[in-house]
Amino acid sequence: MGWWRKTETLMAKPATEQKCICGIPGRGVIPHSFCCLRLPSLGPALWKKRAEWGLPREQTEYHLNIPGQPVPWSVYTRRGPPSNTFLAMQAWQETIRAAVIQKYGRPLLKVPVRLECVFFLALPGLPPKSQVTWERRMRKEIVKHRDTTNYLKACEDALKGTLLEDDCYVVITSATKWVAPLGQEPYTQITVATVDLGGS
Repeated sequence: MGWWRKTETLMAKPATEQKCICGIPGRGVIPHSFCCLRLPSLGPALWKKRAEWGLPREQTEYHLNIPGQPVPWSVYTRRGPPSNTFLAMQAWQETIRAAVIQKYGRPLLKVPVRLECVFFLALPGLPPKSQVTWERRMRKEIVKHRDTTNYLKACEDALKGTLLEDDCYVVITSATKWVAPLGQEPYTQITVATVDLGGS
């Protein structure tokens, strides 16, 4: 089935009030399939419909895989020496900056962007020996780690001055906190995509 047939099928579906995973507010009720930013392959007919609703269109994407344990955002109050968490966050942010410079240089984007991060954390203690053990420990440990938004904040700050001129250009965010798959080291997937908000 070609993309035009897929688009016609989607446009024939009745609108629903289901909230899209991208979280973009629309004008009135929007069909979920039209709203989602994850469907860029459905062709120009879909983008035309999205433009009518005033939804952004992605233009350029930047992808990074950052090895190592993700570290949540932490504040240094300057009352005494920095905490270990703060120092670990700084080291992780430097790893992100180095990865950006090595792959893309310093684009210093000055346009609205979408930031999507997936944080794959390491399980504490000895690594599990089976998938069943991994799943049992994952369900218990995933909710014990720091807030997902703290990981996102640390990542957002790290992109400032390298990929982005300022983190205020981030207008859409998506963050997922998970556990690294069995047999894999912890890492972070980062996607930054420029978006066209319309207008002149």
